[in-house]
Amino acid sequence: MATVADMKSAIEDAGYQYLGVAGEGTEDLEEVARERDLREKRNRFIVGFAVGIPLMILMRVTVAKFPFSMAYFMLVVSAPAFIYVSHPIFSAAYRALKNRNLNMDVMYSMGI
Repeated sequence: MATVADMKSAIEDAGYQYLGVAGEGTEDLEEVARERDLREKRNRFIVGFAVGIPLMILMRVTVAKFPFSMAYFMLVVSAPAFIYVSHPIFSAAYRALKNRNLNMDVMYSMGI
């Protein structure tokens, strides 16, 4: 027989979040998890646009003045933002590959 602890560890090893057994007040846990997830996605979206829009403007404005140094500047500025924004996709792809499962996250990661 599998215990609740065994099921919890199997769920978390597969890359999902264990919210408890139905009837144990899981509605509140689900709502808190949903709100936290939406807040994290909103923050990642805002960071992506806050970094991406100024870089796109700089690409059009300063191309003729600083062609070589601007490329390194954009790499340094955009790399941390890219890693922060795309971390959930790459971590989900890693979990899928670890479990020998190909899904859309793996495809997105290969395309990026």
